[in-house]
Amino acid sequence: MLDKDNLASISPNVVFTDAKVADAYMVNVAAASLPDWPVGESVWCDETQNPEGSIVAYGEEIDAIGVPSWNSSYNLMRKINVFLEEMEGSPIDTDVKDKLMGQAYFWRAYNYFIMIRAYGGVPYLKKPQSLTDDLFVERNKTSECFDYIVEDLDQAIGLLPDKYTGDEAGKVDKAAAYAFKGRVLLFRASPQFNPQNNATLWNAATTANQEAYTWLINKGYALYPDFSGFWFDELNSEVIFATRYNDPEKVSGRARQCRPVSEIIGAPGSTQPTQELIEAFPMEDGKPINNHPAYSLDTYTENRDPRFYATVVNNGDIWPLSGVADRIQYTYVGYDPDGYGAQWGTKTGYFCRKAVEPAVEKELAGYDETDWVEIRLAEVMLNYAETANMTGDQTTAYTMLKAIRSRAGILPGSDGLFGLKSNMTQTEMLNAIMLERQIELAFEGKRFWDLRRLRWLQDFNGKSRHGLRVTPKDNNDLLQGFTYEVIELDNQQKLHYPEGYYFFPIPENELRNNPNLKQTDGWYEGGFDPLQ
Repeated sequence: MLDKDNLASISPNVVFTDAKVADAYMVNVAAASLPDWPVGESVWCDETQNPEGSIVAYGEEIDAIGVPSWNSSYNLMRKINVFLEEMEGSPIDTDVKDKLMGQAYFWRAYNYFIMIRAYGGVPYLKKPQSLTDDLFVERNKTSECFDYIVEDLDQAIGLLPDKYTGDEAGKVDKAAAYAFKGRVLLFRASPQFNPQNNATLWNAATTANQEAYTWLINKGYALYPDFSGFWFDELNSEVIFATRYNDPEKVSGRARQCRPVSEIIGAPGSTQPTQELIEAFPMEDGKPINNHPAYSLDTYTENRDPRFYATVVNNGDIWPLSGVADRIQYTYVGYDPDGYGAQWGTKTGYFCRKAVEPAVEKELAGYDETDWVEIRLAEVMLNYAETANMTGDQTTAYTMLKAIRSRAGILPGSDGLFGLKSNMTQTEMLNAIMLERQIELAFEGKRFWDLRRLRWLQDFNGKSRHGLRVTPKDNNDLLQGFTYEVIELDNQQKLHYPEGYYFFPIPENELRNNPNLKQTDGWYEGGFDPLQ
């Protein structure tokens, strides 16, 4: 009579023997792991500028960024390890169990990579610890961690289906595992982790990205034909790994970070392009603006790469927010409340148009449902281009870049190179690829991590980001036109990235809790070499 089930919890005997409950367990793991829109990361680099949020760019950050807390990370790892251990002997149908275990292997690899990207080697636990274990674990070498991540992703590739459909659409699948493995090995081969430029690591990265690209193309993945419309056609042919939003269960809130204060409720965000990003976009023939006969600051919006118009909002642009098709956005000095110099106006002279759904009403700007796409085919192609270039295959690098520029709408030119220089050296090609990443992946949370993995952050030290001050020639008659002045944004402090940013410190309280953990070299007391 008193032998009752606890209705407030689910017994482990049920979790790992019932397919639906086991699936719910993995849904919970995925919910805790899925990335969100990287709304605050642009201020870490040269994409945007916000003095109140620029401590990373000013060298004042002393804690790891872009990574969950140490405690929450290892709590999640334990959940995954418990699941993998218990599922080994589960009576659940093999096909269902394989898919669930494939997801678990992927998420373990994904979450460990986020930690390793920040710290270098960490304790890579593959089994759930028990009280009888030695809990004072040491950090694994960084190279060992990368090996374990690749092992987990290979396991995931072998177990996951090609693609989930129907109600399961959006779950991590074989495509996500292939593409993510390519990204992981690109990081491993990059100067942050490979300052000696070990060719073996670049070869492994090339192989992984070639396999990913070939597999994806064979399965029907393709560049979405409309760059500007990509974000509004969910799970389209280019989407590989995405976080899905559905109001009211889960909303992104990114639109508030991009829209002007006149089109939101409350204070605006800081996702506003800098002049550095503006000038990175080439002309419509693919040639850089420097010394281009068709470019001048007075006509800087004319004849540009079509991605420019899909990414940036300039003074006087039509920006149909809240469903108003002919709405015009002004940013000029004196335009209240959105203009430069206004209390809540643009800080850079621009706004970000990319992935901002025009039809959303201002009252709902914090509840938008636009999916965050963590990996898309264009990134895989850029990863492949970079690794191919670093292993001497410039032909493949050209092929990837030309395809991306063709989709963008850049003119091919008589030589069919879409504005690219012919016969580039390896260094010239790397610079071209990084420029393409800066343009194609703008505001997608990739720029800071690219600069970091290439150890290019110090190139910005002592420099400032810039904006554009637009002033009417006649405040009473805007038809008289405007004057344009490039202005310095970092007036009080210049950009500064310490060497310690390449590998952040382990939290001090974790060092106190575990005497076998050593601090990262370059931080107080050190003792752990993240390059081993």
